[in-house]
Amino acid sequence: MSTTQKTLVALVLSLALVGCGPTPVCSVAPSRPIVGFSVTTTTGGDSTNANIYFCVTRKSAGAEECFILDDPFKDDFEPHEVNTFNPTLKTPIPAGELAGFVIQNRGGGFLDNSWGMEALRVEAVLDDGSRKILYEVTGGIGLSAGDSHDSSDCSY
Repeated sequence: MSTTQKTLVALVLSLALVGCGPTPVCSVAPSRPIVGFSVTTTTGGDSTNANIYFCVTRKSAGAEECFILDDPFKDDFEPHEVNTFNPTLKTPIPAGELAGFVIQNRGGGFLDNSWGMEALRVEAVLDDGSRKILYEVTGGIGLSAGDSHDSSDCSY
């Protein structure tokens, strides 16, 4: 199937899913090792003080590496706020070894733990310092304590 045909199929499928929840835009896997990520969230009208985590899984090891998304000097995830976090991996992920990632609401916040995430953008930071967008999604993604949003619609 040509690139044009694949794009057309993706467009038809996305139109068929209108009203079924947000449809992510996925990128192909980077051709260089990943040393970290840039995770940008946009909060809708429902803010949270919950503990929000970004977890990454590798294909070969299957191990998950998790990072709390928190700026200790500000109140994150406030209404209509854009937050960017830059977790660095303990060990780089070789090209082709990224299995996926997940955003988790682990609760633990003061008062309300639910969160209305309006948009999510995940970029890979590569070993040469360049960045590659891996995942983008917009449209209300409600995450109550214990809920998660993952990249399972994409394959890397």
